[in-house]
Amino acid sequence: MKLYYLPLVCLAFGLTLSAQTEKPKGAKWDAAMAEFDELDKSTPPPASPIVFVGSSSIRKWTTLAADFPGLPVINRGFGGSQMSDLLQYFDRLVTTYKPAQLVVYEGDNDLGASKSPEQVLADFKTFCAKVRAVFPDVPVHFISTKPSPKRIAIIDKQRQFNAMLVEYLATQQKMDFIDVFSLMLDESGKPVQTLFVADNLHMTPAGYAIWTAAVSKALQ
Repeated sequence: MKLYYLPLVCLAFGLTLSAQTEKPKGAKWDAAMAEFDELDKSTPPPASPIVFVGSSSIRKWTTLAADFPGLPVINRGFGGSQMSDLLQYFDRLVTTYKPAQLVVYEGDNDLGASKSPEQVLADFKTFCAKVRAVFPDVPVHFISTKPSPKRIAIIDKQRQFNAMLVEYLATQQKMDFIDVFSLMLDESGKPVQTLFVADNLHMTPAGYAIWTAAVSKALQ
């Protein structure tokens, strides 16, 4: 074999290897979905549950059942997700459970990934349309994006997105906005440090206490 063929051979081999090893879209959530499958088998969800879906702020809400005693809540949060991911797994995480109500937290990671408020709102509108196509009367509660010390640089984008979401939800039936953003700021308009763990992104029990109170009012 002549040497000038070597780069082409290597390139072809590399492309073949890449095609063989590249994970299909969505494979990063395979473990999370498998965990939900096991949970559904070991602890069958109640009929007509209140389904909490969203990113790590939902996933790490380990006291969810205790915080809403007497309510059939289930936690199907998957950390690091964006609304586009929730759309991809809509049937698995929403349709499957035939929910009585939905509580949604997305948008935080979306804006953190440099998506514009307009892009994120477009995904939220798609989500709302999908819900209404399957469940015309199910109440949907959207928790505002939370302010956090780690993402202080995008706090204005968070404010903008929250305002846009409020305006949009005002045009929808049985869909509401739960404001936790303003409740997590100090008098100077900065995130209250004690509401966050060491990573400055996820919440302490004090942070979840604020969320519990705000969501409880919406569920009533």
